[in-house]
Amino acid sequence: MSAQPHSTWADVYDLAYERSFGDFYSQLTQATIQLVEEIVNPPAMVVDFGAGTGRLSIPLAELGFEITAVDPCLEMLSHFCYRMACGRFADVNFVQHSNLSNQ
Repeated sequence: MSAQPHSTWADVYDLAYERSFGDFYSQLTQATIQLVEEIVNPPAMVVDFGAGTGRLSIPLAELGFEITAVDPCLEMLSHFCYRMACGRFADVNFVQHSNLSNQ
């Protein structure tokens, strides 16, 4: 089985995007979180497909949403778990699934 697309750079994924896109990356994150808050209220369940390192899931969990984080890349989810351990967050369910497409 071949490696997942982001497995080799999961440890620097967030840094690479922050440096590449700067404030736009933060603004996109905030706009997405605000949109979710306009649609549903905590403790609604949110499924984050392509959760990666938790860019959206972690702030939503902090707001009280119940999160299911789905990503095909175990390394990305491992980094997500590390970030969760560094803070105080609600429980997040993790699902590592390698077939997210409709093939």
